[in-house]
Amino acid sequence: MTKADSRFHCFQAVVEAQHGRDLFVTSLTGESVRIYPMPVWIEIERKLAQIRPRTLHASVSSAASTTTTGHRTRQPGSSVDPSAAP
Repeated sequence: MTKADSRFHCFQAVVEAQHGRDLFVTSLTGESVRIYPMPVWIEIERKLAQIRPRTLHASVSSAASTTTTGHRTRQPGSSVDPSAAP
């Protein structure tokens, strides 16, 4: 195992311990990804839902035109299919 692999596995263990294995993967440009623990992503969605529609439209209209669709996934090592989770 390389030093980078070891660091990644340590990071992965911390994220999993704090948030679980479910992740939400999205991209703003299609050139790179943003990976959020699912509880963090749900909180982001909750906060966005509280913004008045007019304010939300104005604040994210440019980002929404370039954002690709995200999807739910699970960290490697899990035998559970994330699409089957609630």
